[in-house]
Amino acid sequence: MGIVTQDLFTVGMGGGSIRRYGRMSVLVLADTAVITTPQDVQRAQCWGRSIATSGTELQDRERLLDQLDTRVTRDDAACTTRGTPEALMRLVIQMLENGLALAGWQIPQTVLDAIPPRTTMKANVTEVPALTHLRVAVRRPAPRGV
Repeated sequence: MGIVTQDLFTVGMGGGSIRRYGRMSVLVLADTAVITTPQDVQRAQCWGRSIATSGTELQDRERLLDQLDTRVTRDDAACTTRGTPEALMRLVIQMLENGLALAGWQIPQTVLDAIPPRTTMKANVTEVPALTHLRVAVRRPAPRGV
């Protein structure tokens, strides 16, 4: 019987998941979340599956996240947000369009200042079940007659 080794991607994800919402992907990890592009996720996944694990989940997660060229991280993340201002602005606009509140995310002030004023969350979003654990801002229609 041969020795089976795990790959860096599997160990680095640590049982987390990847969720795709349009042109953004959310990596939900054990201790935080990261928003990036689907292309970055696919590239990092292919790279991570070709590398043997170091044996340490945190070290593998760090190496995996380093493969993401553009990422917006939570305030509680061990890694930081990175990417060009243009790429980060596209991700932030995607976050807003998908109903995700910007509070709690590491977004540079220069990117926040550059967001077009008409970019807002989807009107009357009543439920975004897959993102609720990420502190989603939910907008409901105002009651009639008030």
